[in-house]
Amino acid sequence: MSNQNSDLEQERLGEIDYKKGYLTLPFSQDQFREFISGLFGKPEQLTREISGNFEIELGDIKNFYYLIEDRIAQQNQGSLVQFSAQIFYNDNSSILLNNFVALSNYVEPRPVIPVKVELNWQYLIQFNDRNVPEKQEIELYITTNSHSFSGVIHQGRFINHYPNFSLNIKYTARTWATDIDYMLTEHIKSLLKSPSYRNRSRWQKFVFNNHEITGWISGIIFFIASVLGSFIATNKFIKSKLISNASFFSENSNINEKIDFLVKNTIEGGISRFYFFLAIFLLIMLVASIFVGNIISEQADKHVNQSFILLTRRAEKEKTDTLRMEKNHWRNFLLSIALAIFTNILSNYIFMYLTIQK
Repeated sequence: MSNQNSDLEQERLGEIDYKKGYLTLPFSQDQFREFISGLFGKPEQLTREISGNFEIELGDIKNFYYLIEDRIAQQNQGSLVQFSAQIFYNDNSSILLNNFVALSNYVEPRPVIPVKVELNWQYLIQFNDRNVPEKQEIELYITTNSHSFSGVIHQGRFINHYPNFSLNIKYTARTWATDIDYMLTEHIKSLLKSPSYRNRSRWQKFVFNNHEITGWISGIIFFIASVLGSFIATNKFIKSKLISNASFFSENSNINEKIDFLVKNTIEGGISRFYFFLAIFLLIMLVASIFVGNIISEQADKHVNQSFILLTRRAEKEKTDTLRMEKNHWRNFLLSIALAIFTNILSNYIFMYLTIQK
């Protein structure tokens, strides 16, 4: 009992025997409570997404690290608690690098293509108007639109095929978060590349920027051309029937033969059979117009420049192959238009040949 009283007396007087296992922190009770709240409390968040085409190398990723480190060192009393970089590949695998040195020395020997990079910074920062350091976190996601990518699901999010930078800042000081957001946004914009089709004609730009509308218009025109072909075929069929009837009536004066001719035509149902085939033809061409519209829309949509994360040799090769294919997209689009026109003309000709000849 006397020992307990002695310990309490020592605590009251500020004289603590550290050999007994006591641990002291350079905080008062209120400061310690504030520190724990800033460390484990739920922070506010600032998010931003920037879309565009880009080519990111290892040096560009390292520059993000240097940029943030320099800004923290200039403005605040902060220390980096944790930095990590996670790289996702097109074979649904990923690698986690837990420090900047590991990232700097990173070499991927496998023949895979990086499709996404997640960068994470965790800081303890002592702001001028705060008594204790508080935890701040910066997350940066870099996602490509590689067509070799089959899809990755991470933390409940599906990595899509649209190239973009996603920024997420968890903070306790809004002015600090706004400053970091502005700095990173401007740096990201400097990395974006203009699409190659901007140097093309207005017609090409319209096709590329409105590929769905282009597909719909192409499909509608395809079907209208089929309807016009059917109208021409119908006129030719009627004229051929009139000529055939007029020729028969002019060559035969016998009333019985004329009646037999009309009865025979009625029984055989030549006209009704023609319109039946016409309805089937238009139905087939309607379905074909939908397929044509989809194909042309896909060809027009393939103009989109690929974005690349160039961290492997396979990614470098992918870039070279993709840029080579990019040059052929307009040619393939025009070929699909020409093929649609040829198919429409041929279909109408075959329909006329099969129906009118009979």
